[in-house]
Amino acid sequence: MRKFFFLVAFLSASIMICAEDVNFALATQGSSATASSGDAGLAIDGNQGTRWESDKNDEEWFLLNMGQSRTFNYFKINWEGAYAQQYQLLASTDGVNFTAIYTENNLDHANWQKIYLETPVTAQYIKYQGIKRATVWGQSFWEFEVYYLSEPPKTYTEITGLTIVTSSGGYNDVNRVLDGNAGTEWQGSPTNETDEDEQSRTYDAWFVVDLGGLYNVDKVDIQFEGACAQDYHIDFSEDNTAWNLGYNFVGNPGIYGRTDEVTDLANNAKVRYVRFWSTKAATKYGMKIFEFRVYGATWVPTSVVNVQEDKVQVTKVIENGQLYILYNGTKYNVQGARIQ
Repeated sequence: MRKFFFLVAFLSASIMICAEDVNFALATQGSSATASSGDAGLAIDGNQGTRWESDKNDEEWFLLNMGQSRTFNYFKINWEGAYAQQYQLLASTDGVNFTAIYTENNLDHANWQKIYLETPVTAQYIKYQGIKRATVWGQSFWEFEVYYLSEPPKTYTEITGLTIVTSSGGYNDVNRVLDGNAGTEWQGSPTNETDEDEQSRTYDAWFVVDLGGLYNVDKVDIQFEGACAQDYHIDFSEDNTAWNLGYNFVGNPGIYGRTDEVTDLANNAKVRYVRFWSTKAATKYGMKIFEFRVYGATWVPTSVVNVQEDKVQVTKVIENGQLYILYNGTKYNVQGARIQ
């Protein structure tokens, strides 16, 4: 019989996490796009390494035609460093009469922005209308994505106050990955450019982040520049000495600016130190990271119950407004500690 550990995870066992379905904005789904300036099609081609870039004006626009009427409630916009501080999203059934469905008044970062509408909208056209730029440049996003979710997306809490403990060095300041500025990047290669061959792109580039306390880590975001990592891994440690593999990535060579949102993590409980380790750059221009973010909740010590069953059956009960869990006739609190 397999041994299981009774943890707070049982509370969420019955909660369904909605997966994203079809991206209606993709050109392969029959969509097309136009814009006030720049090549709008580059924002719906499914390539995070190509982008729509407008002229240097505030009131630039981007118009998506999904080819047919769609019902949607979720947007993902992967902003380049030239993002918009203020803008509106508008919807239309005929491409003439538009209604505002979302207003952004103070966006303060590039990278991914995710927007969930409580009430789904049915329309064929979606217009992005710029109001105020955040930089002196235009307005630019790598991809503009549209989905329908049957349930709200899972939310993550960002861990703040991160510091770099140590690193392999590189071409410039590694602290740039934590400066909150998507316009500055760390280049992990020892020089600004290598040869194109695989051997020249194979080298170790790493840094260790101190979370400042113990956490259960459930997400790591890495915003790469076009010169990104081809192969890398993320490791976790409680003491900065003993390390466990949390995630391993093996990719392909070539320019591919992207943000990896890593949620499929292992050994991610009771973590204080997070190590990013790239073993191969995807291009001769090195491996560059704009921002590195870690998400999770404070680790709470629990009394662990060993369960000698293949399947664990638990019951949640509320007594006097307090939530408890019953397992085999014994009462536990939500952290898994036996109640005397």
